[in-house]
Amino acid sequence: MRLITIAGLVLAVAAAAAAAPVIDIVSGVPHVRSTSSIEGAQLVELQELWRAGGADDEENFFGVPTEAVAGPDGRVYLLDTQLATIHIYESDGTFAGTVGRDGDGPGEFRFPTGMVRLPGQRLAVTAGMGGKIVVVNEDGTPSASITPGDEAAGGFQSFFDVKARGEHLVLCGAQMAFADGGMKERRYLASYDAATEGFATTYWELSGVRDMSKPKFIEKDEYFAANRYDVDAEGRVYVADNRDAYSVSVYGPDGGLERVIERPDYAPHVRTDDEKADVTSGMVIMTGNGRLEIENVVEDAAPAIDSLFLDDDGLLWVMDGHAERHEGVYRRYDVFAADGAWLRTVDIVLPGNNEEDGLMPLGDGRFLHVIGLSGAAEAMQAGVNARHGGDGAVAGDDLGEGDPLEVICYRL
Repeated sequence: MRLITIAGLVLAVAAAAAAAPVIDIVSGVPHVRSTSSIEGAQLVELQELWRAGGADDEENFFGVPTEAVAGPDGRVYLLDTQLATIHIYESDGTFAGTVGRDGDGPGEFRFPTGMVRLPGQRLAVTAGMGGKIVVVNEDGTPSASITPGDEAAGGFQSFFDVKARGEHLVLCGAQMAFADGGMKERRYLASYDAATEGFATTYWELSGVRDMSKPKFIEKDEYFAANRYDVDAEGRVYVADNRDAYSVSVYGPDGGLERVIERPDYAPHVRTDDEKADVTSGMVIMTGNGRLEIENVVEDAAPAIDSLFLDDDGLLWVMDGHAERHEGVYRRYDVFAADGAWLRTVDIVLPGNNEEDGLMPLGDGRFLHVIGLSGAAEAMQAGVNARHGGDGAVAGDDLGEGDPLEVICYRL
């Protein structure tokens, strides 16, 4: 194992290993097809910068951290879904306080689902329900909220995820409205236009009506873009919009498909029975008459792409559907150039349990390693389900159980 810290060296080695991609034109759109090889993988041990939380830290306490973003000054902003707050750290790890809190007032949010930095030293947080994006200044004072689009007639809007670079803001959400015998739903991935205070371009959408009397979860039909997209500095949107193919579509700001990045040699991960059961664990539908049984149809293979992100240099990092299952590796990423050519595979090595912990890329070469994240998230979900089940438990009841979470900041 070796620590690679010289970016030029990494690029030089990768350039020698990467084969030139094949570019096919399909319906006028370039499809950039590369064959990656783990033989050229860069084995990287991350360098620790600072840590917070854990059993011996009385200043820092975390509920369920779910999103992290970096500022140009090296600051780190860590969104805590369970505590409904944002923890702020200086570049050296010094705790700089928190902003936001649980509630429905200015600068407050409930069960946040995503966070981004906006120009003017502002932080934008999407809440699971409510149809608005709560904006707070970095000094903790509330700013004007963003309410894009129109509420569905007789229904509501929710946001699942948000990405931003500069003035470019892209949302992943859903509009829902009651229909005869069910719920009409439209899921979408769309950009927000501040000038019109509405959606500008839709890149992906899925519509249908759910029969709430006979609820079904058909995984293939439920495939969603959340956590599988990002936006670059020019407003291009990169999205893994095909569940069963290692394929990333690149859309221009106007919604036109500019190119598709593919790995035709990719073989999907075939799930075990336990992994298939995990897909639907925690799914609960409660009505006034009690809990409804859900008919589940789960795919044998995991989605081809688990997640992706763009770094500050415009390189695309893709984690495939094997996710943390690569032996001896904490995380494996394929790295692609701006033109779609595969550059290298990066194998990140870390101590800890890659199934129980979390790793959040900041895009500037740093990652946040959250020890014990999976267990904390499961405990929070169990609390939410118990609350809806009516036994008196609420989300947050089990905050004090188990070891306190620890957050470690690393860099490549």
